[in-house]
Amino acid sequence: MAIFIPGIRNKHGATTADVVAEQVALCKANLLTIEEVAFFRKPREMRDEINRRLRGCHDFMGMAGSRKSGCLYREVGLDFDTSVVCEHAIPVTAMVSLFETGTPFEELVFYPVARISKSSDQRFGRLKLTKSGHSLERPFLRYHAAGIEIEQKGSDRFVFNQTGWL
Repeated sequence: MAIFIPGIRNKHGATTADVVAEQVALCKANLLTIEEVAFFRKPREMRDEINRRLRGCHDFMGMAGSRKSGCLYREVGLDFDTSVVCEHAIPVTAMVSLFETGTPFEELVFYPVARISKSSDQRFGRLKLTKSGHSLERPFLRYHAAGIEIEQKGSDRFVFNQTGWL
């Protein structure tokens, strides 16, 4: 499975980087508007905007939706017949919290996203690891806890396997 960033329709000659930069700018502008206008649900509206724009950036980079070929990290053993999802190594809710404590949005956009099987994704829910068990220093720690081996495409080495970090 090759890694590539798919083209984006209706971008009027812009590169993928241009479209992602536009998403970052929209997020910042929308957060300012929410700050000025919202009263009753301000924190929720701000978190929702950050969440939406992070996911939008990942979609444009081929790490979400129907375009999953841009994920640099993949579950070991995936084949073309396997149903897959793109899963954030650091849950989006945790990334939103990081933004609220000062991590730049542009940095969060490049946190790892892994292409894993739907059955492995469901394992996170069964083990209650969907939004917990992550570590900024070791972003694939909860994958290890769930018994999911991750490899970096284009590399001969695993990010980690059942025996630990390599």
